[in-house]
Amino acid sequence: MSWLEEFLAQLLKEIKLKWGSVELKLVKIRKNKVEIRMIVRDEKVKLLIYGNGRIWVASRLTGLNIALKRISQRILEKVRGSESEG
Repeated sequence: MSWLEEFLAQLLKEIKLKWGSVELKLVKIRKNKVEIRMIVRDEKVKLLIYGNGRIWVASRLTGLNIALKRISQRILEKVRGSESEG
């Protein structure tokens, strides 16, 4: 399982626990970033993960942005940490 598949599985699990509903719309892999588009409780969200580990989240709700960024950073550290150990 690649780090991205593991990241997405854990991210969707966390979002479902916290907000109840999530719908993954798009996962686009580019040269140095991954773009993820989803709908969380009827709110469109765009999440970008850059190659250096930086995360950018955009939606209309500031609280949702902050929460998703923190959740994503925590999961990314776990997934990339376990990738380098294995």
